[in-house]
Amino acid sequence: MFRFDGSGARAEDLKADVGTTFEGHTMLFDYGTRSAPLSPHAYATFANLRDVPAGSALAYESDVFEDGAPAVVLDNRLLRVVTVTEGGARVPVVELLDPQITAMERQMSYVPDNLTDATGALRDDVLVQPPPSTTDRIGRWTRSYPAGMFNRSYSATIEQSGARARVRLVYHAPDTVPAGGTFERLLTLDQGAARLIVDERYIADAAPGADAQRLVSLSSLSLDWYEPTHVFAPPAPVGAVASSSAPPALPPYVLDPHASLVRILPLYRGRFLVTAVTWRAGDVEDARLEPHRSNATLRLQLAPGWRRFTFSVHVASSVEAAHDAVEAERAWLEANPGPVAR
Repeated sequence: MFRFDGSGARAEDLKADVGTTFEGHTMLFDYGTRSAPLSPHAYATFANLRDVPAGSALAYESDVFEDGAPAVVLDNRLLRVVTVTEGGARVPVVELLDPQITAMERQMSYVPDNLTDATGALRDDVLVQPPPSTTDRIGRWTRSYPAGMFNRSYSATIEQSGARARVRLVYHAPDTVPAGGTFERLLTLDQGAARLIVDERYIADAAPGADAQRLVSLSSLSLDWYEPTHVFAPPAPVGAVASSSAPPALPPYVLDPHASLVRILPLYRGRFLVTAVTWRAGDVEDARLEPHRSNATLRLQLAPGWRRFTFSVHVASSVEAAHDAVEAERAWLEANPGPVAR
């Protein structure tokens, strides 16, 4: 560990000494981005990470959890994304590395180091489920949490690394209704942008009733790990679900079913951190935020064919600039609907 000046150096190097006093505040935790929270009370330490040169975005395979299981890492020095290919290609880490967020702000403003948790983001599931078993004796409570393909093994092909980081993830599920189908996903990080681009599709095997099946993406978000004294959220558009509908454990947020889930946190010295999941209206048929004990699950039901949405992070100098960042992300998605034929 070493002392820091809060000036916004590479987050990889920012660690606070336990008990260090800085500008009248005492740092209580030792942390750095060689680790990330996977639950409200547990951090995972990463191993076998690569250094990322400035102005680049790397994609590579690595046993980052040292458990013998392969994982794919995307890193552009602003975000680090880890997907566990043998664990349903879910994403337990979307880590904020942006050097604009100082160590002081991470400590005093409850900035989430990780936007998701061990349950993971981007868990694939389908809309039409098989009928409940009449013979299994497993308690009903074990099926109360949406899991999706969390324990399936996906193939992973790194398609780009350098100026852009991209991995293709594919799995054929023989047991989805009515006759099985293939999940296909592209994860992309471009250099210089704190934006994870997700392109997904589900191809149902030919069978009567296959046209009714839909891909459902489940993302566990660490919304209730941090409880700042106040959170500024943009005005809810018509038809949006405002924070008043959330349980008390969840901080305020705005869910617009037609466009995005947005959360804005006040940072140190009057700045704001904007985190958003954003989609095009026609790409998502249904969007819900479902609270659970230690997180909340964003459930997106995607329309057939290739569909795109993003996870993005922005640092804004004012509330107005934070709102502008939300609109700018929506505009970016409209201008960049996807690299593949729809």
